[in-house]
Amino acid sequence: YYRKLPRPKPPKTEFIERIAKLCKVEIATVKTWVRAKNPVRPLNPKHLEVIARETGIPVDQLYD
Repeated sequence: YYRKLPRPKPPKTEFIERIAKLCKVEIATVKTWVRAKNPVRPLNPKHLEVIARETGIPVDQLYD
């Protein structure tokens, strides 16, 4: 029975996939935005708004 259950995705993977879908970008793009070392700030302000909404962090504090 247990072997037939779908394997759950790690929360970080689910978050990255959700952001990619909402922003209509590739998963690799989102990974550059959220990686721990030297994250790249999205150029599109709408993408920043999506990330802020999903994380609960104000836009002006996302990349400080």
